[in-house]
Amino acid sequence: MNKQPEITTDNFAGPLELLLQLLKKERLMITDVSLVAITDQYLSYLKRASEINLPLVGEYYILATTLMTMKSQALLPILDVDDDDQEDDQEDDASTLVARLKEYERYRQVTSQFKQLEQNGQEHYTIAPLMPPKLKPQLIIPAITSKQDLKTSYVYLLNKNNQTHKVPKIRNTWRYSIDTQAGLIRKKLLTAGSFLFHSLIADNDRQEIVTNFLAVLNMAKDGELLIKQQTQDELIIKRGGSHGN
Repeated sequence: MNKQPEITTDNFAGPLELLLQLLKKERLMITDVSLVAITDQYLSYLKRASEINLPLVGEYYILATTLMTMKSQALLPILDVDDDDQEDDQEDDASTLVARLKEYERYRQVTSQFKQLEQNGQEHYTIAPLMPPKLKPQLIIPAITSKQDLKTSYVYLLNKNNQTHKVPKIRNTWRYSIDTQAGLIRKKLLTAGSFLFHSLIADNDRQEIVTNFLAVLNMAKDGELLIKQQTQDELIIKRGGSHGN
């Protein structure tokens, strides 16, 4: 029993694949003349496939019919010179087959490039991102707040703002008011009870920092809130005895 020719690749299979392999075997270009030259080899494959009960779809036999028609045209003279329509149809069939085969070969080349890229990607290894260790919360007992502590915290907030944002040198309007910010602080005290001063800063803007700081000082003077220092640079705002009066 003759060995069946290999016609299947990793991505494509079918009659066009068989034609390409036969052309490459004979080192022929994709032309209608080359297809005529390998017609016998194509038909021989179909015969051997039927002898070993290999199932073949109808596309193989349709293509075989086209190849036999092309070969008969090349071998036999055209007897009826007036039958222009039939001659045109035969030329169209040959041209269509050549175009399909060229397009199929382009798809195979592109697919081969994709497979190579995929193989190259599998040769690289990645590691999971390193997560920072979880720090255990520590309770820091605040020290007694002094005027110098308030000044230190105020300067720290201004410097921190300057490190992350470029502040314009000239501002036409002041966009915050002490009364408005004081109202926001009162609402926050009602819901939170205590919070860090830095949590009042939403836009990290110099005007916002200054206005909130002045509002806190006024409310502390009126006894609405208490100011305690948590660390060297952060302040804790707590509800005062006259809050809500």
